[in-house]
Amino acid sequence: MIDKILKKLSLKNCKKGSRYILGGLVTLWLTLVLLAPLIEFAKIVTFIFVRSDDVIKLNNAVELTYFLIASFVPCKSLCSLDRAIADMHRILSITQLSHFIGWIIATNCIACCIQTGLTPNILKQKLLDDIGDIPSNCPSDYPYPVPKLYLACMIRATNFVFMWMYTCLNIIFLLMAFSGILPTEDELVRKKKDFNIKTIIEGIEDDEEKK
Repeated sequence: MIDKILKKLSLKNCKKGSRYILGGLVTLWLTLVLLAPLIEFAKIVTFIFVRSDDVIKLNNAVELTYFLIASFVPCKSLCSLDRAIADMHRILSITQLSHFIGWIIATNCIACCIQTGLTPNILKQKLLDDIGDIPSNCPSDYPYPVPKLYLACMIRATNFVFMWMYTCLNIIFLLMAFSGILPTEDELVRKKKDFNIKTIIEGIEDDEEKK
């Protein structure tokens, strides 16, 4: 009898812990939704100013495509701010169709593969050489031709990290949506719940089920 109670409590704590982890991931994802396009915009602006010295290059097609698609989700949310978090399940559906296919395949995967050297030499010569011979980790003791190149390199590195984090979280949430870990819209309507961080942590069980 005691073993069953302990087992039940252990399972309950495990579920609660997993909800806190998922809630943390959602919080991080929502933060990246806002920060990713801002960092990309900062990179584009910085590269444009530094590019005037003919030191670094900006691939307009890749960068602008990434910026436009990365800006789509926060812009959609801001258009209906009162339901920005409640509509997250629909946002994930949009991510699956346009954001996931367009952004991850056309920009993230290409850009990440380019920066990690997983592309043919011809493409690497055209796209990888955006900061010349400057190391990707932007060492502070490197002899930069001009001081603002260090800032451009740091913004580029930060943008690269955000791209990977955002991509991985998108994939995780898509897998969760497909596997049923995330609550469906029908479940939320039936339980009269909104899809937000509190719902994820507390679960969507009603009072009778909790008893």
